[in-house]
Amino acid sequence: MDMRILAPTGALGAGFDTAALDRGVAAGPHVIACDAGSTDSGPAALGSGTPKLSAQAVTRDLRLLLKARDTLQVPLIIGSCGTSGRDDGVD
Repeated sequence: MDMRILAPTGALGAGFDTAALDRGVAAGPHVIACDAGSTDSGPAALGSGTPKLSAQAVTRDLRLLLKARDTLQVPLIIGSCGTSGRDDGVD
């Protein structure tokens, strides 16, 4: 069985090249997937709820991925959400 997965970024908000996303969409993936967590930023960031990436960067990436999902009519899977590990980041 052929399964194509497009993983445009390792962390939502870290950015990606839009031309590369376009090439990935053209390849006809069955799913788009990425993580939205982070590497360990340490206890201060985790405890304070300070996000590692800006809301603007996350919004930019998410907007582009949602458009790609709509174009392809495939699932968009995003792993852990927010970089601080707090409930408000997930909410």
